[in-house]
Amino acid sequence: MFSYKGKIIELKRKNGRRFKPTGLRQRAMDKLIFEDAVKIKAVTIWVATGSVEQACELAEIPISTFRKWKREPWFQLIVDEVQVERNGALDTAFSDACKLAMEQLMDRLKNGDSYVNTKGIVVRRPVAARDLAIIAAVNIDKRKIIRDAARREEEKEELPKQVESKIVDKLEELRKTFEDLAGKGNRKTAEIKAIK
Repeated sequence: MFSYKGKIIELKRKNGRRFKPTGLRQRAMDKLIFEDAVKIKAVTIWVATGSVEQACELAEIPISTFRKWKREPWFQLIVDEVQVERNGALDTAFSDACKLAMEQLMDRLKNGDSYVNTKGIVVRRPVAARDLAIIAAVNIDKRKIIRDAARREEEKEELPKQVESKIVDKLEELRKTFEDLAGKGNRKTAEIKAIK
């Protein structure tokens, strides 16, 4: 499912005859001005499928028109927005998968792995030491990566403040230097009268 500003874009063709403009109809359609909804639909389908032909068929526009649109400044803006929405949806899905996997992992660590014994009964046995070592190593590495990323984000936020304070300090030094220079000179200024 793909969407643009929350509106779902259909990625399948409607029932009926295939859209394939040719000849005069193609040239006439090149001159048409399409609504924004058609442009958004075409770009979204193109981002989803990677196929210009499929995007044009489903949005019912000529390929030449789509290729012209690709050179327009608004085109990349729509592509970026669709990708941001898609990435948000993927992030949510990955987060849900990670949460479920961690819940299952914690259950197996506490209660052991399930297996069927020779009598056909499901029994739990403790997780093997080798598996525990691998689980621990992977989790420690991932935790470190997450913590380092969080620390880098905090440093990025603090960096502008540090740079700003250094600049302010430098400007203050320069102000004092200029005041000292201006104070030492104490030159008397003479009035110049205009000659007529």
